[in-house]
Amino acid sequence: MTDVIPGVSGATTAMLLGIYDRIIHEASHVTQYIKDKQWKKMSPHAVFLLPLFLGIATGLILFARIIKYLLLWWPNETRLAFVGLILGSLPMIIAHGNIRPLTVKKSIYFIIGSALMIGILIWDTHMQQNNPPVDMTVSHIIPLINMRYLFRLFYVGLLVSVATALPGISGSLILLLLGDYYHVLAILNSWVDNLIQLHMQWTEFFALTAFAVGLGIGLFSYAFLISKLMVKHGEELFSFALGLILFSIIKVWPTEPLTTLHILILIISASIPLLLAQKAKS
Repeated sequence: MTDVIPGVSGATTAMLLGIYDRIIHEASHVTQYIKDKQWKKMSPHAVFLLPLFLGIATGLILFARIIKYLLLWWPNETRLAFVGLILGSLPMIIAHGNIRPLTVKKSIYFIIGSALMIGILIWDTHMQQNNPPVDMTVSHIIPLINMRYLFRLFYVGLLVSVATALPGISGSLILLLLGDYYHVLAILNSWVDNLIQLHMQWTEFFALTAFAVGLGIGLFSYAFLISKLMVKHGEELFSFALGLILFSIIKVWPTEPLTTLHILILIISASIPLLLAQKAKS
Protein backbone atom coordinates (compact mmCIF):
# COMPACT_ATOMS: atom_id res chain seq x y z
CA MET A 1 0.00 0.00 0.00
CA THR A 2 2.75 2.48 0.95
CA ASP A 3 4.42 1.94 -2.45
CA VAL A 4 1.66 4.14 -3.94
CA ILE A 5 2.37 7.07 -1.61
CA PRO A 6 4.98 9.63 -2.78
CA GLY A 7 7.63 10.13 -0.10
CA VAL A 8 6.91 6.90 1.77
CA SER A 9 9.44 4.14 1.17
CA GLY A 10 8.28 0.55 0.87
CA ALA A 11 11.60 -0.55 2.35
CA THR A 12 11.04 1.75 5.33
CA THR A 13 7.63 0.15 5.88
CA ALA A 14 9.22 -3.29 5.73
CA MET A 15 11.72 -2.14 8.35
CA LEU A 16 8.90 -0.89 10.59
CA LEU A 17 7.25 -4.31 10.28
CA GLY A 18 10.52 -6.07 11.13
CA ILE A 19 10.91 -7.96 7.82
CA TYR A 20 13.33 -5.71 5.91
CA ASP A 21 16.52 -7.68 6.64
CA ARG A 22 14.79 -10.95 5.73
CA ILE A 23 13.54 -9.56 2.39
CA ILE A 24 17.02 -8.31 1.43
CA HIS A 25 18.53 -11.64 2.51
CA GLU A 26 16.07 -13.72 0.47
CA ALA A 27 16.19 -11.49 -2.63
CA SER A 28 20.00 -11.41 -2.68
CA HIS A 29 20.10 -15.21 -2.44
CA VAL A 30 17.67 -15.51 -5.37
CA THR A 31 19.95 -13.27 -7.45
CA GLN A 32 23.05 -15.25 -6.47
CA TYR A 33 21.47 -18.62 -7.28
CA ILE A 34 20.19 -17.35 -10.63
CA LYS A 35 23.73 -16.22 -11.49
CA ASP A 36 25.04 -19.66 -10.47
CA LYS A 37 22.10 -21.46 -12.19
CA GLN A 38 21.34 -23.32 -8.95
CA TRP A 39 17.57 -23.47 -9.44
CA LYS A 40 16.79 -25.92 -6.65
CA LYS A 41 18.57 -23.84 -4.03
CA MET A 42 16.75 -20.75 -5.29
CA SER A 43 13.25 -22.24 -4.87
CA PRO A 44 12.72 -21.83 -1.09
CA HIS A 45 13.88 -18.21 -1.22
CA ALA A 46 11.55 -17.48 -4.17
CA VAL A 47 8.65 -19.13 -2.32
CA PHE A 48 9.16 -16.74 0.60
CA LEU A 49 9.09 -13.69 -1.70
CA LEU A 50 6.04 -14.77 -3.74
CA PRO A 51 3.39 -13.81 -1.11
CA LEU A 52 5.21 -10.50 -0.68
CA PHE A 53 4.94 -9.67 -4.38
CA LEU A 54 1.29 -10.73 -4.45
CA GLY A 55 0.64 -8.47 -1.46
CA ILE A 56 2.38 -5.53 -3.15
CA ALA A 57 0.37 -6.04 -6.36
CA THR A 58 -2.91 -6.27 -4.41
CA GLY A 59 -2.07 -3.15 -2.41
CA LEU A 60 -1.23 -1.21 -5.57
CA ILE A 61 -4.50 -2.19 -7.25
CA LEU A 62 -6.69 -1.44 -4.22
CA PHE A 63 -4.94 1.72 -3.01
CA ALA A 64 -4.13 3.40 -6.34
CA ARG A 65 -7.73 4.56 -6.83
CA ILE A 66 -7.91 6.01 -3.30
CA ILE A 67 -4.68 7.97 -3.77
CA LYS A 68 -5.91 9.23 -7.15
CA TYR A 69 -9.00 10.84 -5.63
CA LEU A 70 -7.17 12.15 -2.58
CA LEU A 71 -4.61 13.92 -4.78
CA LEU A 72 -7.37 15.17 -7.09
CA TRP A 73 -9.70 16.64 -4.45
CA TRP A 74 -7.50 17.17 -1.36
CA PRO A 75 -3.98 17.62 -2.77
CA ASN A 76 -2.53 19.78 0.01
CA GLU A 77 -3.95 17.71 2.86
CA THR A 78 -2.73 14.51 1.17
CA ARG A 79 0.75 15.95 0.61
CA LEU A 80 0.99 16.97 4.27
CA ALA A 81 0.05 13.45 5.30
CA PHE A 82 2.91 12.21 3.12
CA VAL A 83 5.31 14.66 4.77
CA GLY A 84 4.21 13.49 8.22
CA LEU A 85 4.85 9.86 7.28
CA ILE A 86 8.34 10.78 6.06
CA LEU A 87 9.19 12.76 9.21
CA GLY A 88 7.83 10.04 11.47
CA SER A 89 10.03 7.40 9.85
CA LEU A 90 13.29 9.36 10.36
CA PRO A 91 14.04 8.25 13.97
CA MET A 92 13.67 4.60 12.98
CA ILE A 93 15.99 5.00 9.96
CA ILE A 94 18.59 6.81 12.10
CA ALA A 95 18.45 4.07 14.75
CA HIS A 96 18.50 1.12 12.32
CA GLY A 97 21.35 2.62 10.31
CA ASN A 98 23.46 3.45 13.39
CA ILE A 99 23.81 7.01 12.09
CA ARG A 100 24.34 8.35 15.61
CA PRO A 101 26.93 9.30 16.69
CA LEU A 102 27.63 11.26 13.52
CA THR A 103 31.18 10.87 12.21
CA VAL A 104 33.02 12.72 9.44
CA LYS A 105 32.56 9.79 7.07
CA LYS A 106 28.82 9.56 7.74
CA SER A 107 28.52 13.35 7.35
CA ILE A 108 30.18 13.18 3.93
CA TYR A 109 27.73 10.53 2.73
CA PHE A 110 24.82 12.53 4.17
CA ILE A 111 26.00 15.61 2.25
CA ILE A 112 26.35 13.57 -0.96
CA GLY A 113 22.78 12.27 -0.58
CA SER A 114 21.50 15.78 0.18
CA ALA A 115 23.36 17.26 -2.80
CA LEU A 116 21.99 14.57 -5.11
CA MET A 117 18.39 15.26 -4.06
CA ILE A 118 18.91 19.04 -4.33
CA GLY A 119 20.27 18.49 -7.85
CA ILE A 120 17.22 16.39 -8.75
CA LEU A 121 14.89 19.09 -7.38
CA ILE A 122 16.69 21.83 -9.33
CA TRP A 123 16.43 19.72 -12.49
CA ASP A 124 12.73 19.11 -11.79
CA THR A 125 12.13 22.86 -11.30
CA HIS A 126 13.95 23.61 -14.56
CA MET A 127 11.80 21.05 -16.41
CA GLN A 128 8.61 22.56 -15.00
CA GLN A 129 9.66 26.07 -16.04
CA ASN A 130 10.24 24.89 -19.61
CA ASN A 131 6.88 23.11 -19.79
CA PRO A 132 3.41 24.59 -19.20
CA PRO A 133 1.82 23.59 -15.89
CA VAL A 134 -0.45 20.57 -16.11
CA ASP A 135 -3.85 20.56 -14.44
CA MET A 136 -4.42 17.72 -11.97
CA THR A 137 -7.38 16.42 -13.99
CA VAL A 138 -5.30 16.43 -17.19
CA SER A 139 -2.37 14.68 -15.46
CA HIS A 140 -4.55 11.62 -14.93
CA ILE A 141 -5.06 11.16 -18.69
CA ILE A 142 -3.41 8.00 -20.04
CA PRO A 143 -0.40 8.85 -22.27
CA LEU A 144 0.15 7.45 -25.74
CA ILE A 145 1.44 3.90 -25.20
CA ASN A 146 3.88 2.96 -27.97
CA MET A 147 7.14 1.01 -28.10
CA ARG A 148 9.16 4.03 -27.02
CA TYR A 149 6.95 4.55 -23.97
CA LEU A 150 7.20 0.83 -23.07
CA PHE A 151 11.00 1.11 -22.98
CA ARG A 152 10.68 4.25 -20.88
CA LEU A 153 8.47 2.44 -18.37
CA PHE A 154 10.99 -0.42 -18.21
CA TYR A 155 13.85 1.95 -17.34
CA VAL A 156 11.64 3.89 -14.94
CA GLY A 157 10.86 0.58 -13.21
CA LEU A 158 14.60 -0.05 -12.84
CA LEU A 159 15.05 3.34 -11.16
CA VAL A 160 11.99 2.99 -8.93
CA SER A 161 13.03 -0.45 -7.68
CA VAL A 162 15.84 1.06 -5.60
CA ALA A 163 13.11 2.28 -3.23
CA THR A 164 12.11 -1.31 -2.49
CA ALA A 165 15.66 -2.18 -1.57
CA LEU A 166 16.94 0.95 0.20
CA PRO A 167 14.99 2.41 3.17
CA GLY A 168 14.10 6.08 2.97
CA ILE A 169 13.87 6.38 -0.81
CA SER A 170 10.30 6.46 -2.10
CA GLY A 171 9.57 4.77 -5.41
CA SER A 172 6.46 6.89 -5.90
CA LEU A 173 8.50 10.03 -5.21
CA ILE A 174 10.99 8.96 -7.89
CA LEU A 175 8.03 8.52 -10.27
CA LEU A 176 6.80 11.98 -9.28
CA LEU A 177 10.22 13.55 -9.95
CA LEU A 178 10.45 11.79 -13.32
CA GLY A 179 6.95 12.99 -14.24
CA ASP A 180 5.48 9.50 -14.55
CA TYR A 181 3.59 9.12 -11.26
CA TYR A 182 0.14 10.28 -12.39
CA HIS A 183 0.42 8.50 -15.74
CA VAL A 184 1.32 5.14 -14.20
CA LEU A 185 -1.50 5.60 -11.70
CA ALA A 186 -3.95 6.37 -14.54
CA ILE A 187 -2.82 3.32 -16.56
CA LEU A 188 -3.19 1.04 -13.53
CA ASN A 189 -6.66 2.36 -12.64
CA SER A 190 -7.88 2.17 -16.23
CA TRP A 191 -6.63 -1.42 -16.65
CA VAL A 192 -8.34 -2.51 -13.42
CA ASP A 193 -11.60 -0.78 -14.45
CA ASN A 194 -11.61 -2.62 -17.77
CA LEU A 195 -10.68 -5.91 -16.13
CA ILE A 196 -13.64 -5.61 -13.74
CA GLN A 197 -15.85 -5.22 -16.80
CA LEU A 198 -14.23 -8.39 -18.26
CA HIS A 199 -12.49 -6.41 -20.97
CA MET A 200 -8.73 -6.74 -21.38
CA GLN A 201 -6.86 -3.62 -22.48
CA TRP A 202 -3.69 -5.15 -23.91
CA THR A 203 -1.81 -1.87 -24.45
CA GLU A 204 -2.23 -0.98 -20.78
CA PHE A 205 -1.35 -4.54 -19.78
CA PHE A 206 1.91 -4.38 -21.77
CA ALA A 207 2.70 -0.98 -20.23
CA LEU A 208 2.24 -2.33 -16.70
CA THR A 209 4.21 -5.46 -17.61
CA ALA A 210 7.16 -3.39 -18.89
CA PHE A 211 7.14 -1.39 -15.67
CA ALA A 212 6.85 -4.55 -13.52
CA VAL A 213 9.70 -6.33 -15.35
CA GLY A 214 12.00 -3.35 -14.81
CA LEU A 215 10.89 -3.21 -11.18
CA GLY A 216 11.58 -6.92 -10.65
CA ILE A 217 15.00 -6.95 -12.29
CA GLY A 218 16.00 -3.83 -10.39
CA LEU A 219 14.74 -5.16 -7.06
CA PHE A 220 16.83 -8.33 -7.16
CA SER A 221 19.87 -6.49 -8.52
CA TYR A 222 19.73 -3.71 -5.91
CA ALA A 223 18.99 -6.19 -3.10
CA PHE A 224 22.10 -8.18 -4.04
CA LEU A 225 24.22 -5.01 -4.17
CA ILE A 226 22.82 -3.57 -0.92
CA SER A 227 23.31 -6.86 0.94
CA LYS A 228 27.00 -6.65 0.06
CA LEU A 229 27.28 -2.95 0.93
CA MET A 230 25.50 -3.45 4.27
CA VAL A 231 28.31 -5.68 5.50
CA LYS A 232 31.04 -3.00 5.41
CA HIS A 233 29.27 0.27 4.57
CA GLY A 234 25.81 0.00 6.16
CA GLU A 235 26.13 3.18 8.24
CA GLU A 236 27.35 5.21 5.28
CA LEU A 237 24.54 3.82 3.10
CA PHE A 238 21.86 4.89 5.57
CA SER A 239 23.52 8.30 6.01
CA PHE A 240 23.34 8.75 2.22
CA ALA A 241 19.66 7.70 2.25
CA LEU A 242 18.91 10.14 5.09
CA GLY A 243 20.20 13.04 3.00
CA LEU A 244 17.92 12.01 0.16
CA ILE A 245 14.91 11.72 2.45
CA LEU A 246 15.22 15.07 4.22
CA PHE A 247 15.41 17.11 1.03
CA SER A 248 12.73 15.05 -0.75
CA ILE A 249 10.24 16.75 1.61
CA ILE A 250 10.67 19.93 -0.47
CA LYS A 251 9.00 18.19 -3.41
CA VAL A 252 6.10 16.82 -1.38
CA TRP A 253 5.44 19.95 0.73
CA PRO A 254 2.05 21.57 -0.16
CA THR A 255 1.85 24.91 -1.93
CA GLU A 256 -0.81 26.53 0.29
CA PRO A 257 -0.18 28.17 3.72
CA LEU A 258 -0.69 25.83 6.66
CA THR A 259 -3.96 25.87 8.59
CA THR A 260 -4.83 24.30 11.94
CA LEU A 261 -6.26 21.29 10.09
CA HIS A 262 -3.02 20.92 8.10
CA ILE A 263 -0.93 20.91 11.29
CA LEU A 264 -3.24 18.31 12.85
CA ILE A 265 -2.90 16.08 9.76
CA LEU A 266 0.88 16.47 9.93
CA ILE A 267 1.02 15.45 13.60
CA ILE A 268 -1.31 12.45 13.18
CA SER A 269 0.49 11.11 10.09
CA ALA A 270 3.91 11.56 11.73
CA SER A 271 2.76 9.55 14.75
CA ILE A 272 1.88 6.48 12.63
CA PRO A 273 5.50 5.38 11.83
CA LEU A 274 6.52 6.20 15.40
CA LEU A 275 3.78 3.97 16.80
CA LEU A 276 4.67 1.17 14.37
CA ALA A 277 8.34 1.40 15.35
CA GLN A 278 7.41 1.28 19.05
CA LYS A 279 5.20 -1.76 18.41
CA ALA A 280 8.01 -3.51 16.53
CA LYS A 281 10.32 -3.07 19.53
CA SER A 282 7.83 -4.52 22.02
